[in-house]
Amino acid sequence: MWAFILHPLFLWLVAVRGLAITPPEIVTDNMMELVLALLGLGTLRSVEKMTGRSK
Repeated sequence: MWAFILHPLFLWLVAVRGLAITPPEIVTDNMMELVLALLGLGTLRSVEKMTGRSK
């Protein structure tokens, strides 16, 4: 939530007020790979349930 919503809002607020604050940056490169992998596993599980291959 910080990386996608609050960080840009914070940067805008700092720019509007003219402050010299730099917020911490969170590296989100690996997070996207993890999210896509989990979505893929969830989809495979749903397909297995629909086709009756799992209990």
